[in-house]
Amino acid sequence: MKIKIILIISLVLLGVLVIYWQSKDSSKLVFCDVGQGDAMLIREGNWEMLLDVGGDDGKVMRCLERHVPFWDKTIELVIISHWDKDHCGGLIKLSRYYKINDLLANRLPGGEYEQYSYSKVLNVGDVVQVGKVRFDVISSSIENVNDGGEENDSSLVGILYYRDNKILMMGDAGAEVEQKLVWRGMLKQIQHDGGIDILKVSHHGSGTSTSDDLINMVRPKIAVVSVGRNSYGHPSMEVINRLENFGVEVKRTDKSGDVMVN
Repeated sequence: MKIKIILIISLVLLGVLVIYWQSKDSSKLVFCDVGQGDAMLIREGNWEMLLDVGGDDGKVMRCLERHVPFWDKTIELVIISHWDKDHCGGLIKLSRYYKINDLLANRLPGGEYEQYSYSKVLNVGDVVQVGKVRFDVISSSIENVNDGGEENDSSLVGILYYRDNKILMMGDAGAEVEQKLVWRGMLKQIQHDGGIDILKVSHHGSGTSTSDDLINMVRPKIAVVSVGRNSYGHPSMEVINRLENFGVEVKRTDKSGDVMVN
């Protein structure tokens, strides 16, 4: 009997310790290592947001296992920048194991993702704000693809404000979208305010984006490249060198794993 009581007390204490260690770092921003894809997690207390969910290989699930308590099975907000598989492919597995309260995207999906047609579409000028997290949409599908742009240019591009960080999320947008943002003044206020803290580099560091004009306008302190093993030549060393020549610290998920932002 005495041994049983000691065992029960030990298990209770172990449970308390697990909960403590899982909960103590309850605010974080993580660029998940999902290989050749994109997924960014924000956790604020018991509230979580994902901006893109990587491919269909389960890597976004492993990122959540690393950074979200095991008992938390709700993702309050998911934003899909565009419906390329390396950005949305993890959605099917994710929705099997987690309840998704709100799903926002650049457009309504089709094909195998048609089941998510209940998602809400974001357009230029929309602002998504929950507590300390705000996402301002500055480029969208309607603006670019309807003008004859490439599919990657349909990506939502937005400025993410989280705590003291201003983060420019570029999706897979290419040079033409960048030029519109630079020359149409969409980033003028950011430039006026002294630039951004973090640039999520477009299209896994592809040479078709991250121009001198963009870097010079937004002046990021850190650039994050979400990339894995691939046959596309990502990231382009020209892009990496360009960023470093501007004094930007470059972090890559293929080199560092999950990239944490304080």
